[in-house]
Amino acid sequence: MLKDWENNNSMQIRLNNWAKKYWYLGIVTILVLTLCYSINKMFFHQDDLDWFLLANRSWIEVLTFPIGDHVNYLWRLLLKLEWSMFGLQFAPYAYVSVFMHAMVVWLVYFVSREISQRKDLAIAAACIFSINTN
Repeated sequence: MLKDWENNNSMQIRLNNWAKKYWYLGIVTILVLTLCYSINKMFFHQDDLDWFLLANRSWIEVLTFPIGDHVNYLWRLLLKLEWSMFGLQFAPYAYVSVFMHAMVVWLVYFVSREISQRKDLAIAAACIFSINTN
């Protein structure tokens, strides 16, 4: 009888540890499914068309075309690459953007954890970075 109680108790402890360790997976899954559902109902904005006019040029013109904006060659190459792969389909652009933003948030977490050696500060830094609109 005592043996059954100990087995039951150890199984409950393992289940609780698993739930504590992976609770965020459920939240992330819900957010991803909500995002995927909503992205398929979105469209481009009017000012995005200016960028598509640039992306529709040759690779050299994309890099050398004068724009009254920041000089960001990596962004221009990514725009041209996405344009050549996705055309006017909105969802792939949004998925690439969300993926890249998630990778940057993860890098902020990783670097913060390496510098501070504290997981709680790293999570706070990544959360603040992810909700910052500047």
